[in-house]
Amino acid sequence: YGVALEKGVFQFKVAEFLYMLLFGAVTLLSISFLLPSFNLVVLNGPFVFMLLYVWSKHYPTQNVSIMGLFQVQGFYLPWAFLMINMVLGGSPWQDLFGIFAGHMHYFLTELNPQTRHMMEPPLFVHKLVASFDGSAPARAGYARPTGVFRGRGQRLGGGN
Repeated sequence: YGVALEKGVFQFKVAEFLYMLLFGAVTLLSISFLLPSFNLVVLNGPFVFMLLYVWSKHYPTQNVSIMGLFQVQGFYLPWAFLMINMVLGGSPWQDLFGIFAGHMHYFLTELNPQTRHMMEPPLFVHKLVASFDGSAPARAGYARPTGVFRGRGQRLGGGN
């Protein structure tokens, strides 16, 4: 689901994608420090649920097959995985914390117009992304074509 976000919603927005991951990590670490009784030592499960929740908000009508047994719409996918985890005897708290972190990001960036500007990536994130983007030595002599249309093409409907 992270790849679908990276290639869909966050395509050409590497800094925004990285900032979403940083926001989720900081949110989950804060929860683990503020609520030590929930024993959130390993945060990979909640982090995956955060990505899954953000994905489900951007692709709510996409049908997803769960283990080939049944299909759910993307909107319900985090909740379906939460129910499967509970049926298998797992605790719902880690998954709920991941859903909470994903909802916080989605709410602050998409739903609330007053907080959108606060959730834009800071300058250091843009600089970090730029430092990795321009570091490919094999492509140093290559000049990327500019403009919207980069192909040759042929004029339609006219003579010459």
